[in-house]
Amino acid sequence: MLATGDVVIAGTINVNGTNASSNNIGFGGPGGFNGGYGGGTSIAGGNGAGPGGGKVLTSTGGGGGFGSNGTRGYSESSGGAGGTAYGNPRLLPLIGGSGGGGGGGTGTTTSNAYSGGGGGGAIVIASNTQISVTGAIYANGGNSLGNNYSDPYAGGGGSGGAIKLISNTISGNGTIEAAGGTGSQSWGGGGAGRIRIEAVSNTRTSSTDPPYTYGSPTTVFPANPPSLNITSIGGTNVPASPTGAYNQPDITLPSNTINPITVNVSATNIPLPNDVTITVIPQYSDATATNASAALSGTNSASTASANVNLSTTYANVITAQVTFTVVAMYYNGEEIDKVRVSATLGGKSETTYITKSGKEVKGELVAALAEK
Repeated sequence: MLATGDVVIAGTINVNGTNASSNNIGFGGPGGFNGGYGGGTSIAGGNGAGPGGGKVLTSTGGGGGFGSNGTRGYSESSGGAGGTAYGNPRLLPLIGGSGGGGGGGTGTTTSNAYSGGGGGGAIVIASNTQISVTGAIYANGGNSLGNNYSDPYAGGGGSGGAIKLISNTISGNGTIEAAGGTGSQSWGGGGAGRIRIEAVSNTRTSSTDPPYTYGSPTTVFPANPPSLNITSIGGTNVPASPTGAYNQPDITLPSNTINPITVNVSATNIPLPNDVTITVIPQYSDATATNASAALSGTNSASTASANVNLSTTYANVITAQVTFTVVAMYYNGEEIDKVRVSATLGGKSETTYITKSGKEVKGELVAALAEK
């Protein structure tokens, strides 16, 4: 959730994993992973999904792991192992909790052993001003309902998920939880999730479950980066692998083609309204480079535009398309990003440049690489 202006959370945001039962697995919250299925008569249960999924042996399933290891399922000799911890405190990349393992294959003919709880989901909330949490944010793991010593075939609890808050100022002492779900009482519990707060000023005084890690704003940008492509010129489709070279034209228009020529572009994940600028650069200076502007239409996730331009009829031309737009609540290495420039050139892939408030320009590949570490 990327916002311009203040974010006030006075109600409840819930991305918990769901609880499991004998015949239904616990589903992971958004960005989290499902629990494993409970086994039937002489049928082994299933491991929890995710990098830290809880394991199953012959009896109870182990809890999912994430920020910490999950615990072993009930019984040292037959309980499944807890899932292992993974990821990093900065939550780069963002990922949710893992599912608990299902109960072992000793269910009855009418009911399976209990399945594993789902892992907590994952959420980032970023604001370019401040975030106040007076309500609650939950990303807890789901429970396995066979949760007592008399039921030795319980599944494991899902691990807690991920919560990350990024802003200049973060305040409010509301509830923030990413705890693991329960298994068979003290056995098979899911590991803790991860909570990260990144701000210039943090006035929060209450604790979170688990305790949060703290740092300056790092990097956040949309999961689906923008792109821009030239699709056709003068009614002729652009080839799949264009060269963009003057001495090897990608498109040769018919000799009877008359200016102006229509250039069509397509865009993804570029907010509307925004205009695309089409530029024509002839091989030699017998003609002046021309610009044309066209408004994108469609949706923020997929849009198109068409513009008419004049081409040199004597020499080859290179055509480019570009759009620049303002963004909100995006950061790179602690510096707020102000604008994004997306360019398309025949002969090259769509290129994204992030421009910080100080004017620094950062290539999209560098931002993506940092966010994946």
